[in-house]
Amino acid sequence: PIVFVHGYGLSTQMWSLIWQKLQDKNYRLIAVDLRGHGGSTIGTAGIDSTTMSADLAAVLESLDVQNGVLVGHSTGGFLSLLMGLNHQKTAVSRLKHLVLLSTLCGGIGRENPVLGVQVPLLKGGLMQPILDSQTYGQATTRPALGSMPSAAVAEATRRLMAQTNHEPLLPIVQALGRENYATRLGDFPLPCTIIHGTADGTVVPLHAEEMAAHLPQVTVQMIPGGGHMLNCERPFEVTQQIK
Repeated sequence: PIVFVHGYGLSTQMWSLIWQKLQDKNYRLIAVDLRGHGGSTIGTAGIDSTTMSADLAAVLESLDVQNGVLVGHSTGGFLSLLMGLNHQKTAVSRLKHLVLLSTLCGGIGRENPVLGVQVPLLKGGLMQPILDSQTYGQATTRPALGSMPSAAVAEATRRLMAQTNHEPLLPIVQALGRENYATRLGDFPLPCTIIHGTADGTVVPLHAEEMAAHLPQVTVQMIPGGGHMLNCERPFEVTQQIK
């Protein structure tokens, strides 16, 4: 089984290109909509990293995932790491590998001036109308793309993010800045593969370096010129690393 966990503001739709490349290879493919994203409601427990990471453990248990690979993009990777730390028994019994795609273990604000703009937009309820505009929406999502993004990828990213109601999701964005689990990664129980673009302007490459320095079993694949949306920008290269 391969379990896909998307990033902030997105949904299971973000995996469509990679899904197409894997669906004929006899894998069991599972994609999860995080709380408040896609088809998932926020629920009574609300939005926070502890609750959302526990959701992932519950998915692995309820779907009886055996010997699986968990692929987490951005916030989805952050939550996957926390799931592995807080629910080690589930992680070890259900998974054999974790793929960390364009992700981090916390402290997202470092060397990232974009976050300083986006958080006030979220607080002020302005993110939605900006994303609804093709011109301003693409300008807002541009840092998520690499050095030479195609117009199709830029527009697809904007449309995916425009489908999400962002205002209630502020707590998880704040958690990405306030929390950092680097010092706990030495206890992470699974082998990991880090895939990161050298031109990622959302989760800058220093986060890949930080995780690699602390994870006990890790392989790193840096993609030259790749941005934050590697699943859309470089689906072939990402698919080659999922195994």
